[in-house]
Amino acid sequence: MNDPAKVPSADELNEMLKKVVDLAKFKAKSSGTSIVYEVNKRLIREYPDGKKYEIIRDENGCQREVQFDE
Repeated sequence: MNDPAKVPSADELNEMLKKVVDLAKFKAKSSGTSIVYEVNKRLIREYPDGKKYEIIRDENGCQREVQFDE
């Protein structure tokens, strides 16, 4: 993919995206920071220890987290 005129394929783009996501997860975990991502239209917060919680907001905008089981 050194030719700037070449457009990457969908598979190449997916592989690049996976590498970026893996690097972001690694950096967050190594710095003790949680990450937030979406799974099936649900917001999930993953802590450095690997625990995952769904972020839920009520009608007043108050936020709480409940354990997320895949």
